[in-house]
Amino acid sequence: MTSASLPAAAGRSRLRVERSAPKLAAVARPYELGFRLHALLGHGGAASVYKASCLATGEVVALKVFRPDEHAPEGTVARLAARELRATRAAASPYTVRALHCALHDGAPALAFEYVDGAPLGELLAKGPLPPAGAVAIVLSLLAALHAAHRAGVVHRDVKPDNVMTFATDAGLRSKLVDFGIAKLPPALEQARGGGRLRSGLGTPLYMAPEQVHGFATVTPRADLFSAGAVLFHARSGQAPLAAVPRTRLLVQLGAEDAPDVRTFAPHVTPSLARIVARALARRPEDRYASARAMAAELLRLRLRA
Repeated sequence: MTSASLPAAAGRSRLRVERSAPKLAAVARPYELGFRLHALLGHGGAASVYKASCLATGEVVALKVFRPDEHAPEGTVARLAARELRATRAAASPYTVRALHCALHDGAPALAFEYVDGAPLGELLAKGPLPPAGAVAIVLSLLAALHAAHRAGVVHRDVKPDNVMTFATDAGLRSKLVDFGIAKLPPALEQARGGGRLRSGLGTPLYMAPEQVHGFATVTPRADLFSAGAVLFHARSGQAPLAAVPRTRLLVQLGAEDAPDVRTFAPHVTPSLARIVARALARRPEDRYASARAMAAELLRLRLRA
């Protein structure tokens, strides 16, 4: 995994960590754990993720440190971090990154996750498309993660190559789904411990379902299946379905036109795989696979015939 080295002064931090309760703010007597930050793994508008190790136990983790938001009401960032923790734990499976601890770092919320010794799928795809066996294996792992999440009432809403961590096993490439930061939760979890609701219109346009353009209120698990289809399209063709569309027109075209045939960009893709991708990318949710398990069954049958 490509990572940026940290200055020596930033190598060690003191974190207040609560292991059991997912609420970050109401810790009666939190205890201290020190973490050494080894490398920056990635960063976005809301948080940075580091490879870190616990000074007390030696446990290696991926530590997500949230940035304070001066324009949000007090406690908003902590509630959203707690919300992500609830979503990740609810969606738990062998194909989903494990949420380990919640913490406070210099007053800012932080979450410690299982460290996956691999690379984001986006990093692999920057070098070109994957061979059929590798692409199908990674997407099968992704669909297993989505099956577990959907069964728990969680819709990820931001499935994309950068949120699919790949790693090698004796049986070949596998993956784990990460970053449930904008996931849709079932009502019981959404309203728990102060909520932390998200604004609508979030997602990654190159991979998100057309219905997400109009907000999150009616988004169902089939939105994640569209995104899984877009990931499979990218994995075999070397580009996202609408990568050639200008950014200024992307949201308009996503909601108004069907996705292109993957064979337009990758003529070597078999008709059988192209049909699976096309069904996953259907513009109307009801025309997609009914479930992650149904889509995975089609891919498995294809693999058995290969």
